[in-house]
Amino acid sequence: MRCASCGCSDVDCLVLDHVNDDGSTHRKEAKIAGRGSSGGRSYEALYAAGFPLSPQLQVLCANCNMKKEIIRKRLARKYRVA
Repeated sequence: MRCASCGCSDVDCLVLDHVNDDGSTHRKEAKIAGRGSSGGRSYEALYAAGFPLSPQLQVLCANCNMKKEIIRKRLARKYRVA
């Protein structure tokens, strides 16, 4: 596995990312969301299913994942309607 953005292959740095930033919706649909749920429950559910990577999931390194989130929030602030 490699980061879809920069190609990093250090497994200690890799995370799963929802391509369309719809992780909350996906977790609800997969019934792995709930009060106090964490990323660990998501990984457990994916592990139990054999890690079926779907078009809505991608592998990113922690840096690229954080950069994606920073850019998403910056754009949300820029285009916020008052």
